[in-house]
Amino acid sequence: MSGATMEESDVEKDVREAGAAEKKQESEMSFALPNAIGDRLKAYYDDVASAPVPDRFLSLLEQLDRAEEKKKQKSDGEEVE
Repeated sequence: MSGATMEESDVEKDVREAGAAEKKQESEMSFALPNAIGDRLKAYYDDVASAPVPDRFLSLLEQLDRAEEKKKQKSDGEEVE
């Protein structure tokens, strides 16, 4: 009977070790996925950030700068009066 108890103890130990190994693997995977996603996002962002600014966008920015400058000049002129 003591032999059966010893075998059960070994089986229980094996089950605990298997469970611990599975938890460790799940933990490693839970860190691996966000890291992989982060790496891909960084690579994508680097591509976008290094792309040239389209001419149309630069033109719109220049128009905005001119409009803001006119508004500022107009408000400066009204303050002087």
